Amino acid sequence: MKLRSSFVFCLIFIFLISFSGCAHYKYVVTDTEGNLYSPEKLLLEGQLAYDAKDYDTAIKYFQLILEKYPDNKEYTSWACYEIGFVYFSMKDYEQAKIWFTQVIEKYNGSNAAVSLSKYMLSKIENILSSKKKK
Repeated sequence: MKLRSSFVFCLIFIFLISFSGCAHYKYVVTDTEGNLYSPEKLLLEGQLAYDAKDYDTAIKYFQLILEKYPDNKEYTSWACYEIGFVYFSMKDYEQAKIWFTQVIEKYNGSNAAVSLSKYMLSKIENILSSKKKK
């Protein structure tokens, strides 16, 4: 009997461990009163979803900034950068290049997102050129 309960406990433990990394980040975009989150809050939520490796949800948050706050250049530039970074993390370098290039072309200036996008584009080029050499 003791062996059987140990076996069941081990199965439950393995099940919980295997599925603990599969949880999706909860996609919430309004406060308790139904008001849409600020672009700052949406950016933060997107970054938290990214940290939880829920890349699809992260992209949704960043795209919502672009959709709902198109005139806020500070946050839309960061949203574009973050989308590019998510694609980079997923090793979808072509999509990442599109988003980083958009940051540079649309928000050209002294914005840190522009500088980071330029850096990420050069990083992608290095990755792609090293793959071609192999």
